[in-house]
Formats: sequence, C-alpha cells, structure tokens
Amino acid sequence: SLGNTFNGLPVGSFSTSLPSGLLKPFTTTELEFGTDLRFFGSRLNIDIAYFTKKSKNEIMPASFSIATGYTSGFVPTGSTQNKGLEVQLSGTPIKNKNLSWVSTLNITSVKNKVLATGPTGARLGLGSNRATLGNAITAYVVGLAGPQIMAYDYKRSSKGEIVVDASGYPLRGDLIPMGSVLPTLYGGWNNELNVKNFNFSFLIDYNYGNNILSATSYYSILRGLNKLTLEGRDGIKIGVDETGAANTVTADAQGYYRRLAQNVTNTHVLDGDFIKLRQVTLGYNFPRKIMQKVPLFESVQISFVSRNLLTLMKKSDNID
Repeated sequence: SLGNTFNGLPVGSFSTSLPSGLLKPFTTTELEFGTDLRFFGSRLNIDIAYFTKKSKNEIMPASFSIATGYTSGFVPTGSTQNKGLEVQLSGTPIKNKNLSWVSTLNITSVKNKVLATGPTGARLGLGSNRATLGNAITAYVVGLAGPQIMAYDYKRSSKGEIVVDASGYPLRGDLIPMGSVLPTLYGGWNNELNVKNFNFSFLIDYNYGNNILSATSYYSILRGLNKLTLEGRDGIKIGVDETGAANTVTADAQGYYRRLAQNVTNTHVLDGDFIKLRQVTLGYNFPRKIMQKVPLFESVQISFVSRNLLTLMKKSDNID
C-alpha cells in the first residue's frame, strides 16, 4: 500500500502477515457405535453410544522469522482428539388413561486432548480474563485437555513454603495448568407427568469436571470483599523470604490481598461442578369438546414455564 513519503517520494509497505496460501481443509476421522434397546413394549429404553473423533490440519496461528519477510500467519498444523460415551435411559413407570409419567436420564462423558498446535508445539494462547490482565489465560496445550486454564501459583521454597518479598507480600511462582474449562461429565434428568388435561415437567441438569476462571474472585479479593480476606485484617505474617529464612515482616492486609489477587492467579480458578433445577413447566390442554366450538383452532395449550429456579449443589463461591 502507498501512504507515507520519503524525501517527497511515495513509499510502499506491505503486511507482515503471511497470506493464507499454506492453508488446506482440515479433516476429521470419527468412529461411533452403539445400541438402542427397548423393553416391555418400549416402557423401558436404553440408548448407548461410544465415539472417538480426531481432527487434523486445524488452522492455528503461527509466528515466523522476520528474515522470511513475514512475522505471523496461519498454518494447518492443529490436531485434537475427543473420546466419549453417551447414555440415555428412559422409562414410563406409569401409563394409563388418566395418568402417565415419563422419566429420562442423560449421561455424557467426554475426554479431549490437544495433540498438536503450531509447528513448534508451543502453547497457543486463546484469551485472558480482563480482570487478571493476562496473568491467567486459557490456552491449547499439547497433551492436555483444552481449552486449558493457565494461572500463576505461589512461589514456593524447596520445602513447599510460600515465599514472600521484603514487604511480606506473596511472590508469583510458575504458570501452571489448572484444568479445562469444558466438563468431562454432564447431562440431565427430565420428568414429564400428564394428569388428564394437565401436564407438569421438571428438568434437573448437572455438570462435573471443569474449572472456571473467575473475575468475581479477583475483584472481591482485590477490594477486600471476599470472605477469604477476613483472615489477617490486623496483619499477615506467613512464609519465608527468598533466602529460605522465616519471614519476620507483618504485611498489611490490604497490600497483601491486592498482591495475592494480582500475582497468585490460581486463587481465582474455581471448581465448576453443579447440579441445578433448570426448568419447571405447568400446562393445561383445553378439552377437545371446547375446541370444537372455537373456529380456526384445533387445540390450545397454556403453559407456565420457569427457568433457573434453584442451585441444588455447586462448588464455586460467590458466583452462580
């Protein structure tokens, strides 16, 4: 492109991002098998499926030597693998003229692994929490489930003790993997009851095996609003200094927790497990005798739906 001038002469420039001539369609190889079993006139049904899926040539960003004339671009070197089991159990415990009850349970178990990223196999950053300013990120890491949360631990001595600076504030340690943001086990339990013209249903869903990078944790610790910050309001003295000697400095609570929030970002990685009452529905079907007298309509149902009613179990503090 032309735009600037040098000694009155136009100067051209070009993008340092390599055009996508290296790209090619990515491929997916998948194997799936299962069975659908029905018993007692379809009053009890079992549907089971196992799958394994592998992708190749996924498009990934890459960095190049400036000697090539480019500094960045995209290459088809990514590869991921997913394996899992899906199970659906459904049954009709009650079924007669005036009453029916259908219950369905879904269970999905999935394990994924990043097999390859860029040409060098380096960690591929995906994004960061605005609150932690890049001190905690999500990334694709070869050999681990993705996206993986990467966060900083405490700096520790050879004996595992927390190392603090001259002010008694905790020092930042290594950037370590803290688990995937995706669950490994999830599903739901749905129940539908019909009593004459009334129907009632509720759905409970669950989620296990993932972690959460929480901005709420960061801000609440930084500002002294988290229950964690109640400890040591009169001063905190823990750990050892960088020589390994016992710390003798009492740190002020505000400074200590601000440094903790900003530097030790694995503090903000929370367990994402939960069980929730996700939805409740109550409905009424107008009788056919009434609808026969109403033109244009063959049937009408009125339903009241309520969602996100109750958290039955969760392991993350201060967030839903």
